[in-house]
Formats: sequence, structure tokens, C-alpha cells
Amino acid sequence: MRNPLLPPFFALAGGVVAARFVSFGLTELGLGMVALAVLAALARWKSTRRVALAALLASFFFTGALIAFIHRPEPPPEIDAAASEVVILSGCVVNPPVFSADREQFTLELAPHARARVSLYVKPGERLPDFDYGRMVELDARVRRTHNFRNPGSFDYVAYLARQDIYWTASGRAASLHFLPGRCGSRFWGVIFDLRSAALHRLDKLYPGDTYASAMTQAVLIGESSNLQKVWTEYFRRTGTYHTIVISGLLVAVLAGFLLLLLRACFVPEPIALGAAMLAA
Repeated sequence: MRNPLLPPFFALAGGVVAARFVSFGLTELGLGMVALAVLAALARWKSTRRVALAALLASFFFTGALIAFIHRPEPPPEIDAAASEVVILSGCVVNPPVFSADREQFTLELAPHARARVSLYVKPGERLPDFDYGRMVELDARVRRTHNFRNPGSFDYVAYLARQDIYWTASGRAASLHFLPGRCGSRFWGVIFDLRSAALHRLDKLYPGDTYASAMTQAVLIGESSNLQKVWTEYFRRTGTYHTIVISGLLVAVLAGFLLLLLRACFVPEPIALGAAMLAA
């Protein structure tokens, strides 16, 4: 077969699509996937190739449905507040702040699987103290439900945020923010976000006063595109090279290829080099 990965792809995609219209249960999906995989292995062992292929593709179908089931958003949580009402929010910072010219944005976890994307507006000359992943904070904010644009065929932004457990946007003044005692979150993600923040600060110091170089380098190396200006990115879109300034498959391939080449040049055995390059990427 010229394209041997197409049948598994279409089977997997078919399961994802079918799960949007048919209510599968977790148990039946898991059992069906395992049973068909075992059937495929037995049929292959008995040299009945067509049966093995059919069972394997059916297993991929159930796998796609299982993936869709796992990523299905839960019913949205509720806040006892009217639309745009100012409330006191308190919770855990689960996505560190991204600072732009006049505001600071971060994700606040109010309760398990209930998060808000917060924008804090900063007055000229005002500066917030540094805070990172795992800090407990409290602030006064105006809360709104996430919403989609009503253009036909537009991106489903609400579902996209719901898959990240984000159901509200909140906006407030930086002066209302204060820290609460204690820490939250996981140590693993704390280390990851500390490394990310250190890299962003280092890139800022490498290009003092050069906003373009700093923003472009952060986008290419870290995937942080909040400081990119629309006029800059428009040139990349017109030439079809926008993917070079965001974390994409191309950049992952370049990184993995460079690491693999370096390890092989140091006479590292191929299986070990492949595993190390994959983990690093």
C-alpha cells in the first residue's frame, strides 16, 4: 500500500467524529478496544490477514472514540454572580503572568476544573511584584462567561477554553491584587514554569530596548507570542512563514534533528540517541 497510515488515520478520526453524535460509555469503549486488538493479534497469528486488518481498524475507531470521550468537557461550573458583576476572586495561579504594555494576564484556578483567565490593568508607572506558578492570590474582578464570535464558521473559542477548564474571563485593577499565605499546584509544573520564566527574563536582558528582537526571540524559542505586534506577524502570514515564530512541528523537528546529529557525532548508540532526542524535544 502506498500510504499505509491512511486507513488507521481515517479509522481514528471516524471514532472521534462518531463520539460527537453517539453517547459511548467508558467501559464499553475500553473493552471494545482491547477485545478488537486481541482479535487482530489472534487473526494475524492464524494468518487471516483481512480479519486482522479489519479488527485492527475497528480498534483504532474505538480508540478515537475513547480519546474524544476523555477530552469531552464537563458541564460548566457556576459562579453566584451576575454578568459583569465585580466579585472577590481567590485561588491558585496555574499559568504564570504574561506582561504586556498595559496589563498582566494569568490563569487562576478557583476550584478543581474551574478556572478564569484574568487580565489586570496596570497604570502608567505602576509595577506589580513578581509572582509565579503556585501562588495563592485574591483580587477584585469583573467576571464574564467566555463567549464565541457569532461569525459563521468561526473558531469555537468556548470549547477550546473549556478543554483547559477555563470558563470565565475576569478583569480588574492591579492595585486590588494581594497575596495569600501558602502555596498550591504541583512541584513538577512549578519547576517547568520556573525554567520558562527564567528563559523569558534572560531573553529580555539580552535585547534591552529592542522590543522587536526580544518579542521575536521569545516567540521562536519559547512559544510566547503575547508581545508580538500584529504588523510584525502580518509579514510572516503574507509569505506563508508564520509557523516559524510559533512552537510547531517544524521547530520540534529541527530541535530533535540537531540533538540527534550531535549525539551521533559523539558516538552515542542510535537507540539511546533516538530516545534522548525524543525526551529532550
